[in-house]
Amino acid sequence: MATLNTSAVLTTFAGKMWNGRKFDKATTDEITALKHTTERAGRFNKNLMPGEPKLKEIKSHLASIRHYHYANSLPWEWKGGQILPAKHFMAYSKQMAEFIRQFDDLVDQFCEPGYYQEAIDKAAIAMGQLFVNSDYPRNEEVRKQFYATVDFAPLPTANDYRVDLAAGEIQRLKEDYENREERVIRGATKHLYDKLHDLATHAQERLSDPKNSFHGTLTENIQQFADLVPDLNISEDQFLNEAASELRRAVGDQDIDELREDGPVREAAAEDAGNIVSKIKSQMEAFHSDN
Repeated sequence: MATLNTSAVLTTFAGKMWNGRKFDKATTDEITALKHTTERAGRFNKNLMPGEPKLKEIKSHLASIRHYHYANSLPWEWKGGQILPAKHFMAYSKQMAEFIRQFDDLVDQFCEPGYYQEAIDKAAIAMGQLFVNSDYPRNEEVRKQFYATVDFAPLPTANDYRVDLAAGEIQRLKEDYENREERVIRGATKHLYDKLHDLATHAQERLSDPKNSFHGTLTENIQQFADLVPDLNISEDQFLNEAASELRRAVGDQDIDELREDGPVREAAAEDAGNIVSKIKSQMEAFHSDN
């Protein structure tokens, strides 16, 4: 069993953006009176910049960072981060740094005084009587409400207990931590098993029926995951590496147009995906019985 503190670190991503919304009490009161209800029945929140393209771009980019963060790390049992295997540290940290640089660039573009004021002017037209100029913070204040950061920390070890306890209590705490560490590694391994099973099952289902359509992401997701498995596989489970590679060869590396148009190629890929699903199920059963 791998030792977490020597083979991985904790990574934490935090991101936030200005939501561009504000509670409108006057409109809420107006609707409340019109509908003969009370304020508790509903509240009217204004979108201060409806359709603003740069805000949409920032929101989409922030979602992409979160997706990459979780796709390229493993679940941690306690609060405060994800497990990042050391083998994947350089690739992950480089990509996250680039993502955050791009995020900051987009935010700076939105908060640039000229662009921000132009966005307000467009909102005034779009919002009609709902527009109130005082609803809009200064661009410097808005900029403070955007951030994207990634932090790294070492994982704790069983020897981190440096408190004034009896030797027996310290030993019990160490054993408890070691048991929890094994559970975390098993959970991280199961996470990879589940993802691999989902990808193989999806491929089998989409390819087995000629009437089914599918996107290019069918093969792309398999390629990306197969590339990640060796780095994320902290338990060094050889089956995971081999099965991911097998699924990539059988489906992920196939030309998407051939899968769509060539019946025999599609049938062969579907059959191979089905065989891999069966292997994964058997291995998962063995994995659970061992643990």
